Amino acid sequence: MLLSPPEKVQRKDGTPVKLVPRISDKEELKVLGQLMPTKPVLLVAPLFLYAIWSLPYIGSYLSLYFSVRSRALASLVSALAYITTNALFGSFVDWQCLSLNTRARWGFLIMTALTGASWIWGAVIQPGYTKHKPALDWFDPGFARGWTIYILWQVNLAKFIAPPKRDPECCSIVSGEAPITSSIALAAAIKIQAPDFFKALLEKGVRYLYRYGPEDVSNSTVGTSVLGACGQHVLASDDELTKRSKIEKEVRRHSNNLSGMRIEG
Repeated sequence: MLLSPPEKVQRKDGTPVKLVPRISDKEELKVLGQLMPTKPVLLVAPLFLYAIWSLPYIGSYLSLYFSVRSRALASLVSALAYITTNALFGSFVDWQCLSLNTRARWGFLIMTALTGASWIWGAVIQPGYTKHKPALDWFDPGFARGWTIYILWQVNLAKFIAPPKRDPECCSIVSGEAPITSSIALAAAIKIQAPDFFKALLEKGVRYLYRYGPEDVSNSTVGTSVLGACGQHVLASDDELTKRSKIEKEVRRHSNNLSGMRIEG
């Protein structure tokens, strides 16, 4: 509610922020396909694969060896640590006193050292946990030894985006490469680590249920109306049947299954 509209945002020097014009999905996929095989994108792809591949193990590690309130504390502290470290790391990467190459090299070394040290630490303590299967609370001896490593695992600094061009359009499109690569890695990890669940997922699929009303709702997780979510092409002069037709057409861009769909308003 307190955010300024994009067209009113400006930088410290007073220059306005250039808004990237919306292009068609077909054109965006075409440009993304051209950028995916490029060297800068391929070099950062392993980072995104790593970031997702380890998630099932990290989650199981916390739930198997720590008490409920230890896990709750970990959720809070890991979020704060993630925000703080990424802000500091981002400030360093944007620091103009050093050359871009120097910042990139030191950033890579920092990220590699932190990641490597945390997994070496995990490899040392995991055999003991496998043998004794503890349920550590924060007052138990050895709690910090195993709990702290979870926080380090959650501090994911793999946020390098290296577009071959510097224009905003290229940056926004290349940024979509991260979730694509991560999704592929997550699917592969689930198939290996939970094959029965993966098979059931393929057979039954996944269902998402969203309830959109005619007005924006500020106290809802959805937070928008049906027009805000799927009414990009709806005009004020359209009648109800035309509005419904345009909204259903927009929904079909994501799914052809409209069974049980109810449009209010």
